[in-house]
Amino acid sequence: MESHSSHFKSLQSQDLDEARNLVAGVFNDHQLRCTGRRVGLNYRHRYTVAGSLGFSVIGYGAPVQIQTRELESFYLLQLPLAGEDRQFNRGAPVHSKAGGATVHGPNDRLTMNWSADCHKLAIRIDRDALERYASCLSERALNFPIQFNHDVDTRQGGGLALKLAAGQMFRNLCKQPDLFKLPMVCSQFEQMLFLHLLTLQPQVMVSGRLQVPMDVLPKTIKLAEDYMRAHLDEDITMETLVHLTGASMRSLYEGFRKHRSESPMRYLRHLRLEKVREELLSPTRKANITDVAQQWGFVELGRFASLYRERYGELPSETLRRVQ
Repeated sequence: MESHSSHFKSLQSQDLDEARNLVAGVFNDHQLRCTGRRVGLNYRHRYTVAGSLGFSVIGYGAPVQIQTRELESFYLLQLPLAGEDRQFNRGAPVHSKAGGATVHGPNDRLTMNWSADCHKLAIRIDRDALERYASCLSERALNFPIQFNHDVDTRQGGGLALKLAAGQMFRNLCKQPDLFKLPMVCSQFEQMLFLHLLTLQPQVMVSGRLQVPMDVLPKTIKLAEDYMRAHLDEDITMETLVHLTGASMRSLYEGFRKHRSESPMRYLRHLRLEKVREELLSPTRKANITDVAQQWGFVELGRFASLYRERYGELPSETLRRVQ
């Protein structure tokens, strides 16, 4: 059974075959069977798609075993919210439970054993999108899928950062789903999650290693800056700047840190903050603070106010009061 609530689709079933078919429509084909005799299936599933990411909160209400085919077209990040899942990836065991996460790639074939109380936040990540981003980061084409450490500790370090990034994006999807129809907003969150996956998760390996970038020339930085200023109201990603300048992603990072003392995306954020301030100071301004902030890609208003005060020494509301 399928129903729609706001931006999310809700799936539910007590029939094993129907549940398997519904899940296969979101992920891929698999085998599903109940492993408990006394507990009936009570499959519940809410999901939505934002750009190259699919978010699911899913549980079966009964102990089940799931055997997947190779994932092929996507990577899978699973964050247990309750219960446990004893996984086997081509025979290698992983005990997945709250406080941890698992990441699997296109060549992985999983056997998952969910407890009756297990439910998860599962994020389906488009293979092409992640590998395109990783290719920019590593300065070369990828000939093989990205190899992740499957078992991630989300209580500290890079694993915790990954968990917080995924949770932040999911909460924003729940509260303000329409904002993710804006390419500028959606790509910001995609890049945040990709970057945590590729650089903050321990033991991430892209086809062996990530290369050290070459020095970047000032003209490359100027080209990127000029493009940002001319297209501030458009979706600008690191991939955009890589294709524009011909430099690698890491070279751009190093170049901006050397010549501007900040990363390219932080520099872009400051340019957009300038636009917000210009509009707030304009005597012909018609939109309120929320509308102006969201127009320039600032979704979380609390975070936006903090960034604005850090930059200008006052809150956006204080800027408005000075010109009224």
